[in-house]
Amino acid sequence: MVQPEVIRGIHSPRAKGLGFLARWLYAFPSPKVGARDIRPDPIPENVLFDYHNILTAFWAMPTPSGPVTIAFNQEADDLLAAFERVIEPRIGPDGDMAHLAAWGTKLSGEVARLAGTLHMAAAAEINKITDPGPVPASAVAAAVRLADQFLIPHAFAAFAAMQADPAENLARRVLRHLSRHPEKSVSSKRDIYQALKGSDTQLRADDLDGPLKLLGDHGYIRAIEANRNSSRSERYEVNPLWNRSSEDPRA
Repeated sequence: MVQPEVIRGIHSPRAKGLGFLARWLYAFPSPKVGARDIRPDPIPENVLFDYHNILTAFWAMPTPSGPVTIAFNQEADDLLAAFERVIEPRIGPDGDMAHLAAWGTKLSGEVARLAGTLHMAAAAEINKITDPGPVPASAVAAAVRLADQFLIPHAFAAFAAMQADPAENLARRVLRHLSRHPEKSVSSKRDIYQALKGSDTQLRADDLDGPLKLLGDHGYIRAIEANRNSSRSERYEVNPLWNRSSEDPRA
């Protein structure tokens, strides 16, 4: 989990070719600046207590003299195999994760490691870290949920940011602006520029030409032909069929 600009700048043919980008689990949350919770509730004491005790137990483990094998029971192994069977076609050429194939080929191994880590944490909580027993199905199920609900969606977001076109990013900002003003059926390039430049001192009015064309091509807006004698900035009609309330303001 690093700054978004690091993610956007890390993509390169060399990094991809060396398998560097496929070796990470990504956390790429939506930015909260502008909607942060001021003075949020503190972390509950019982959570801090458990976290401290589990990490302390990990650190206090004796150093093994050689490799240690942690077995999976049969039900856990079956669950892991079922996850692999689901992922395999998704990373194939026609799957929704085809563009994440290199990352996806390592995901089942990561899920197995996560299941082992969760199992050891549970063992530490009951003082059995030196004799944890085999990894149960519940640990694999928890790791699979993490993959389905967090790791995969965040990998989609991270890899999309790496390959994002600056015009697409700016077009999304324009969409967010328009979605916050559903009362406006017509907006001008000047109005949009004035709204966006406050948070982006590097933005120029001409930078909006590509994004506005892109939004027009996708049917979000339509350019209104200017009157020859008009001095008003280029104007755009917002598609009345677009449900602006459905637009994710964090996208």
